Amino acid sequence: MASRGSRGGAPVGQPPQIEQPVVQAGSSEPTHVESSTPEQVAIRNTGSCNPNKKKRGRTRNIAFAKKRKAGVKVPVDIPPLLMRAVGNNAQALITELGVIVRNRAPLQCNKWSAIPDNDKKTMWQEAKDKFAFSEDPHIQIAIYEQLNRQYRNYRHRLHKNHYRKFETDYMRLRNRPPDVTASDWEHLVMYFGSDEFKRDSETGKEPSRTDMWLTTRFSSKKKAWVDPRSQEVYEELRRLESEEGDAPMTEDDRFEAVLGPERSAYIRGRGAGPKQTTFKAQKRMHAQLEKENEEMRRQTGEANKRLESLEQEKGEMASQLESQASQLESQASLLNSQATRLEYLESQEATRQASHVALESQFTILVQQLKEGKLPTI
Repeated sequence: MASRGSRGGAPVGQPPQIEQPVVQAGSSEPTHVESSTPEQVAIRNTGSCNPNKKKRGRTRNIAFAKKRKAGVKVPVDIPPLLMRAVGNNAQALITELGVIVRNRAPLQCNKWSAIPDNDKKTMWQEAKDKFAFSEDPHIQIAIYEQLNRQYRNYRHRLHKNHYRKFETDYMRLRNRPPDVTASDWEHLVMYFGSDEFKRDSETGKEPSRTDMWLTTRFSSKKKAWVDPRSQEVYEELRRLESEEGDAPMTEDDRFEAVLGPERSAYIRGRGAGPKQTTFKAQKRMHAQLEKENEEMRRQTGEANKRLESLEQEKGEMASQLESQASQLESQASLLNSQATRLEYLESQEATRQASHVALESQFTILVQQLKEGKLPTI
């Protein structure tokens, strides 16, 4: 058992030491913790905080696979005022985004904001390949927010179900989650035991919304709930959490399933601290999006009008060119006809001149014979 004020045998304020050698079950020989079987580790996305690490194989979402028949995209509605999926396929989207996060998001980035843009774009593109969204600009923002929630929720489960389950880093490393690579798990073990992560000096626990619900509605002194409804909500949240499979609900989704959508300005289970986006802010954002869409429609309309004008001018120019070509063809035909007539006249003139020369020659001969008295006998 680790002593008070320490974590995994490391003094407070110092990162825990990572013991590398472990002993596998059924063997007396130590092996290195980074070894893993091909079934456990697949090639991981290279565009991440650690470009050399591998990625896990995909977790199947069978229910979603049945909906997405023969590559057909599943339609999902995300109203701009809610910024969350609604309708029959909402849960399919949430679950599949969780699968995408587990398969694509680099675990060695400690926050969503630290994940490289290329990785985020890859996850966004995969979501677009599987679901049919509208072209509204708020869609990508909403998907990024859901991916962020899924990323936080996944890391929280790794911390709660695997890291906190053991008292020492030796045992934590020895019991690595099967879908996490050795290098990723070493990083997480180091991070979960660091001062950066710790929220409580003794446990390092990062309180969840469910834990906060228990803390704010259950009296440790009186050993009683503030009201029966609070106990019912807590038990239902824990029940949903215990039923999680390969593609579990996020904690936010469990709260919404038990209590319904958020209505007040504060997030339930978080006390009076963090606030959700207010209706007025959402309305302003919606108005801004509508304004931007209207401007885009106006610019598109002007561009279409200009294109129609250019097409009309092009048609008129083509008609003029066709008319000019017809006129040139007619003139060329007339010139050819005139050239033929001229050749005929020139031929006639040449014949006439030849006849004239012959007559003059005969006349000259007759005159000469007349002078010589040699007129021909008739």
